[in-house]
Amino acid sequence: MFSPEDEGQHFGFNVHNSADNDERLLYYDWLVDSATTSHICNQHEAFNPYTPIEDISIGGVGGLKAHAKGRGIVHIQSLYEGRTYTLKLEDVLYVPDNQHNLISLGRWD
Repeated sequence: MFSPEDEGQHFGFNVHNSADNDERLLYYDWLVDSATTSHICNQHEAFNPYTPIEDISIGGVGGLKAHAKGRGIVHIQSLYEGRTYTLKLEDVLYVPDNQHNLISLGRWD
């Protein structure tokens, strides 16, 4: 679980300005990442419930910094062979400036 003591650690995600995102291609799309230690979501409205947290600086790839502004639960849907599966991701960090939404492979369970 991410805590204030983790501030400054490197979590293995790319930090980009969310204004550069093309919403037609990235909106609610998720990438599975074996390097990140937390699930990351850049869309505030995807959280249910959502809890604001103190703006905490976290490290990314190449020493880049991002700011987690909240955490919560996100439900995502996956379509496989005609069936829809709902995945419940808990303790997801809200990082609005991250380019992609990331599923932490280490927290997959």
